[in-house]
Amino acid sequence: APLEGAPLEGALLPYNYLDPRLDWIQVPTIIGVTRQEADFAPEDDVRGMTQYELSVKLASTIEPNYGQPFTNDLLRVYGLPPIDNAINNASAGDNRGANGGANGGAIEGANGGNSGVNGGVNGGVNGGSADAASSSFDPQRFDPQRLYSEIVTDATTLCPSLPLARAMSRRRGSNMAGSNTDGSNTDSDAGSTPLYMYATSHVPANPSGFCPLSPFQAFADYCPLYSYHAVDMFTLFLPPYPTYEWASGDLEYSQLVMDSYTQLTRQGEVNGWTTFNHEAEGQGAEGQGAEDQGADHDEHTYQWGTGVPLDPRSYNVVDLVVGGTMVTDLKREQCALFLSNGFYQTKAWVN
Repeated sequence: APLEGAPLEGALLPYNYLDPRLDWIQVPTIIGVTRQEADFAPEDDVRGMTQYELSVKLASTIEPNYGQPFTNDLLRVYGLPPIDNAINNASAGDNRGANGGANGGAIEGANGGNSGVNGGVNGGVNGGSADAASSSFDPQRFDPQRLYSEIVTDATTLCPSLPLARAMSRRRGSNMAGSNTDGSNTDSDAGSTPLYMYATSHVPANPSGFCPLSPFQAFADYCPLYSYHAVDMFTLFLPPYPTYEWASGDLEYSQLVMDSYTQLTRQGEVNGWTTFNHEAEGQGAEGQGAEDQGADHDEHTYQWGTGVPLDPRSYNVVDLVVGGTMVTDLKREQCALFLSNGFYQTKAWVN
């Protein structure tokens, strides 16, 4: 993720991109991610798992590397039940799943076991994503495969993009002229140049899923069902595929994406969208200018210690989907957990 001293168009980046000494070119910009990026080719098939079974599956992988407190914090922020000891409970979970009958299939624990992909609870269970209201899915329906992909996506893509967006928006919060690191004046309009971020929750409108990606799957007969990696790009261009028929919902979404980018290029802004750092245009939560409010944070953001702390200022993310809304502080609690525990340095994929 960190870029420092990397060749770029024949020039050289003098600092890491989170370093406050680095100035960004002031052009209207959109940073975009997808909500279930990892659904492009998920590593594990967790369809049919109950909430408890998914907790054990996640904990048996996470706890040996990050410890029990972090593991239970992660389960909590995603609405999953805590696990006292995932390693010891994994074997019991296999037996519990094997005898589960109507309650679902066997879990895939630390000691093996068969994933009950044909059983489990497929609906009617409360929980799931902590901010499910911003998704196109029923927030009351627990969907283990979707939640699994969302957790992986938050840890590796969505949350690491927040420090990038904050860095790029650093000088965009005021219409007042400033100065560059070489002492020259910035353009007086630079502060008003918009920086937007979206996290699209669009899913394939064809209920069979996006089967052109089936050859890339780790398990057989799976077609991405959620907001997978590059769903915005695939749907924007609508290329013909023998294994997928574009439905009306895809066509509407394609037009939405095209209209959004067309507005950005023609008028320098997108109608109805709020900039990522809208708070910086006014005052911080305690009456303090938002630029000053985050100054201390900016000074240490780029120091690679135990983690990159999440900026205390509010931020805005567009749910780029037909009928979508603007979401303030999307995934703040989840991102604070990941970013403060070294995931930016070790797991981030930042475009």
